[in-house]
Amino acid sequence: MKTILSGSGVAALGLILATTIGGLGTTAALAQEWEPEFDGAVLLPLSDGFPSKPITIVAAGDAKSVTGRLAHQLANYSSLFRNKSVVVNAEYKPEFEALGNWEALKYAASADGGDDGHVVVVFSSPDDILDLHVNPDAKDLGVGLDDLSEVLSIEDHRYAVAQCKDAGWDPTWEALVQQIKDNPGEVTYAGGEPGDRLDMTFAHYMKDQGIGNLYDGASIKHANTGDVGARTDAVVACEADVTVSDLDQLITKKKGKEVDVVLISGDTRVARYKDAPASSEVGIADDPMSRTMQIVVPAGVDPLHVKWLGVLLGKTSDDSYFKAGRVLDQVMNLSHLLDDEESAALNDSTDATIGALAQDLGISVK
Repeated sequence: MKTILSGSGVAALGLILATTIGGLGTTAALAQEWEPEFDGAVLLPLSDGFPSKPITIVAAGDAKSVTGRLAHQLANYSSLFRNKSVVVNAEYKPEFEALGNWEALKYAASADGGDDGHVVVVFSSPDDILDLHVNPDAKDLGVGLDDLSEVLSIEDHRYAVAQCKDAGWDPTWEALVQQIKDNPGEVTYAGGEPGDRLDMTFAHYMKDQGIGNLYDGASIKHANTGDVGARTDAVVACEADVTVSDLDQLITKKKGKEVDVVLISGDTRVARYKDAPASSEVGIADDPMSRTMQIVVPAGVDPLHVKWLGVLLGKTSDDSYFKAGRVLDQVMNLSHLLDDEESAALNDSTDATIGALAQDLGISVK
């Protein structure tokens, strides 16, 4: 059971089911009432001595991976808000990368200090949640959302729907949707293997807009063209009509001028493509498909320790220097801070959305 609970009626239940952790008698109710103490900008340790050893931020990837860069920046900039006796390190685990961050969570749960919050894990939603529904290897690890407690959400990495410049219809989301509706099975989507994270973004949008199933040839032609770079290139060359790409391909690798960007995931437009609406603007409410980067700990960590970590890493994530560095790491990165309960609610909602979508597409492993 999660120690940080969310959803209708669950928060109240969490206050009733006060959990004694490590003999400290700390409850979820007390954690809710706790107020952090500071010496200037520095967050003071808890009265129980936490943290009593170095805090390790585990990233399922190497130092240059998406998770690795975030872990490094958090460890680095957290020094602005912790006293010198508190050490925060990043630990990179490229051997875990294939199964997302679930292996990192299992590692943290068994690591020294993992049961009391000294080992935290970089987590991405919906990517890691998606693995549970479409990747049998991830499912077979035997871990899931009930095995973690969310600390906070930090930022969103957005995706773009891009179409061929010679597609033959107006370069707008509305025109693309109408084209798919009017010509079922004729529009070609450049994608990857079934259940691919970018495919699932477009599949979610198709379902929301009532234009069929991404893997049903009667709705749209799905062409497996390779990784995100190859898919974007296929649309640049008009070998496919449309794909979902990331902003690294479009901006850093300068392919954005060679395609028409017609939609951006999430709630906020990208200045570079100011004419492309955010998905929320076209009626796709509560779009979970932008990658939200989070920090989590194994379930059972003292809720007060979770709160303390959330304050330290939240202040770090809200620092202007940290955010400037993150934009360099992840182009057009969007700061989006959510606390533990908000992050848990997001993940629960995303899990339900992804689970239903995977079932509809016929690719669920559950």
